[in-house]
This record gives sequence, structure tokens and C-alpha cells, in this order.
Amino acid sequence: MRKAAARSSPGLAVPALSATLLVAGIALAPGSRALAAPSAAPATSSVTPAPSLSATMPPPAYSGSAIAGTAAKLAETLHPQARAPMVFCGAIRSDAAAPRAAELSMRIASVLAGALGNGARAGRSPVTLESARPAASGAESWVFVEVELAAGELRATADVYPVPRNVWDRARNPAPGPSAHAFSAVRIDAEVRSFLAPVPLVALRAERFKFDDPEVVALGCEDLDTDGSLDVLAVTRRNVTLGRLRAGKVQTVRRMAWSDLSPIAAAPWREALGSLSFAAAGTVDVGVTDRARTVRLSSDLQPVASLDGMPVQSPMGSACAKAQPGAFFDRLTRCIASDPDPSLQLPAGPFDAWAAARVVLADGTARDVWAARDPGDSRLLLRDGAGRTASVPRVGAQVTIADLDLDGDPEIVSGRDVLDDRDDGLTVRTWTSAGAVVERGGLPVPAGVLAVAACPPDGPGTRAMLVATRSELWVVR
Repeated sequence: MRKAAARSSPGLAVPALSATLLVAGIALAPGSRALAAPSAAPATSSVTPAPSLSATMPPPAYSGSAIAGTAAKLAETLHPQARAPMVFCGAIRSDAAAPRAAELSMRIASVLAGALGNGARAGRSPVTLESARPAASGAESWVFVEVELAAGELRATADVYPVPRNVWDRARNPAPGPSAHAFSAVRIDAEVRSFLAPVPLVALRAERFKFDDPEVVALGCEDLDTDGSLDVLAVTRRNVTLGRLRAGKVQTVRRMAWSDLSPIAAAPWREALGSLSFAAAGTVDVGVTDRARTVRLSSDLQPVASLDGMPVQSPMGSACAKAQPGAFFDRLTRCIASDPDPSLQLPAGPFDAWAAARVVLADGTARDVWAARDPGDSRLLLRDGAGRTASVPRVGAQVTIADLDLDGDPEIVSGRDVLDDRDDGLTVRTWTSAGAVVERGGLPVPAGVLAVAACPPDGPGTRAMLVATRSELWVVR
């Protein structure tokens, strides 16, 4: 038997141990070394929806570029007061070297002007607040944006200022204060990163944290409660745990037992397989084949809805993998009726691991990428939204996709296809825009890779990865 454990996720980054971390998964992952063929249909193939809470689902998280998302959020708040405004941006403050900071200021001002519409236009940027005021004297109003790049986020504060209409107004109040205020904070992407100094992918190093709940089958990483800090989520055969990484161990914040979420499956798989994905802001989808139902949980791990299949990440949000009785997964469907349709071209045969991501390019456009692992020969089949394909031989069943260095090319992070845990390890490959799959580095994990996830940016360096072994969680950069 080959070593098989699948799981993929969006991303993880651990700044200091003061940050909260959540582990988000995008692939299916068995909990032990060998993944035997399922003895029956996945326990999640038939579920009863929980109608009481499903109607109050939050909207999907924004999936466009960081700059466009920031402009949209600011414009939504400022629009009522911003009448044909001139838009200015101040000098960028950044915790990373920013050789093109002035160009970034101008880009943000231009995109915000476009989002505001109604005659808005971008003024010369970067400028100071004092110099922007006289430059906007011919407009009806003006907007000043202050931008900070810190801890992996683009943080923007914007204010609308009225322009005195006549000499009497100017005499009474030559420098009126703002009439509207807005704030936005989003994780940076390759578009923002293109204005900063590049970050090389170098030798991988791990920081280890003790975890008190063994048999991890899925991991994920995201700011689940939208408090600005990343959270770590681990799915085991017994529990779903939300935790923080502190003082060398995983500090449990919340824990929900599977016995409180779902009855035991009538026909569990011989090898337990788990999965985790993010459908919308403030929710997480989790499943394990030991249990009869997979569920959508709120940020405090309370059940929101039952799902139709094993949840996996799709570029559009969450999807559910399904199988025929006694077979591996062979199709994707909506997890609940209101989810987006996962209309992705799938491999011709079954798959036992899945990973997906929406990667933002340097020009602000997006590239959807997904991968499925063939359980017969351990090949990982890659495909993107433009129809390009590639394959990687002999890949372990723990897989995630993320743009680790934010250069616009996705990294494929996986365990190894081995018989013995002592030979296991992490391998990082890049699927380049030219179509090649290039190995970038690796790290031995002699305790075995049970699950892997990548976290959103949390600082000026590369995004971190989270790896579950038999007794520890590793943060790898």
C-alpha cells in the first residue's frame, strides 16, 4: 500500500505566537498511512439538511484581487457623500521593502475612483493631506486614502472631504473636516506583492507545536472569526478543534465533539478520511467518513447546516465530493442548494485527494487551479480555468494549492508517496505560467504527514504551511 493521506487548504501564516491560527482544508485526507478502498459508499452521501439555520448563511468571502476588494468596500461606504470626487492616496507605509510604492499609491487611487463612479477621477498620488486639498479645489468633493501594508494585510482608511462652494464658505471654514469615513483590511496577493520586493522560496524550516488530539485527518487556516488574526482548525476522528499556537503547543480555544455533530456512520470507510473547506466568511465545512453527516459550522463551531457529501475547497468557495457505493470520489456537487455550482472539469476516473485555489496574478486577474489524485497510480492531475493541464507522478494524498511567494504562480504542496512514515516529507512544486511543474524544495517529516494546509499572508515573507504529524503540528516556512 502507498502512503495516502489527503487534504488541501487555502493558507496559513504564523507571525508571532500571539496570532490566532485556523487550519483550512481543501483536499480529502485519510488519517493513516495506507488508504484502503472504501468498503461502502461514503457516509456523507445521504444527509438530511438542517433547515433551521441554513437560511441565514453569510455571503461568500470576496474572491477578487486585494486592491479591487479594498476599493469596492471603501466605495460602498463613501459613495453617498462622494460627489464627483477627486481621489488621492498618501504615501504607502509598509513593513516590507516597497520599491514601487508610488505606483501602488496611484493604482489604489485609480481603482477607487473607478469603484466610486459618478464622475470620480484620480488625482496625482502619492500626496499629503495638505497638498491634496488645494489640488481638489475644482471638484465637488475629494477623497483621501491612507494605506498601510502590515502583517500580510492591505489596510486602507479613506475619508470624504467637502469642497467649499464659494468665498463665504471658504472664509467660514477653509479646511472642512471629513463627511464620511471608511476602513478596509484584506490579505495581500500577487498584485500587491508585485509592487514590493520579491520574496524567494528558500530552504524550508519547521517550528513544532504539541497537539493533544491525535489522528488528525484535516487541517485549515483562515481568519474564521474575522478579528484580524489567523486561526488554526484541526479535524480528528473525535473532535473539531479551533486553536492558537502558543508556547510550543496548540492552545484550544473551542472544541466540538463529533458525537455532538453527527451519529456514527452505518458503514464507515476502512481508513478514516476527513476534509475541511471554507464556504463563506465566518463558516467552515468539515467531514470525516466515520460519521453519518458532514456539517457546516459557524465561527464558534456551532452547526449551521448538514451537507451533501465530503466538503472540499473549490475556487468559488466550498464544494462536496461524492462517490458511488464502494468507490472513490468521482464528482463534485453543491454542498447546500445556495452554494455556487462547482462547474469544474474533473478527471475521467475516481480521485482520493483534491485541492483547489483561486490565484490572483500580478495584473489583478485571477487563475483558478485545481488538482485531483488518481488512487490507482498516485498521479496528481492539474487543471486550470484556461484549460491547461499537467500531471505530477507519485504524489502523497495530502495536498494543498497556494501561491506561497505571491508571484502569481501557484505552488503544489504535498506529502510523499511512500510505504513508511520515516521516508515521508513535504514537497513544494510550482506550476509556472509557462506550463512546467518545477520542484522548489522539500522537508523530511519522519513522523509522517497526516494533513497539510497553507495559510493566508501574515507578514512580509512567504506564506506559512501547517503540517499535522502523529503528535505535533508543524508550522513550515
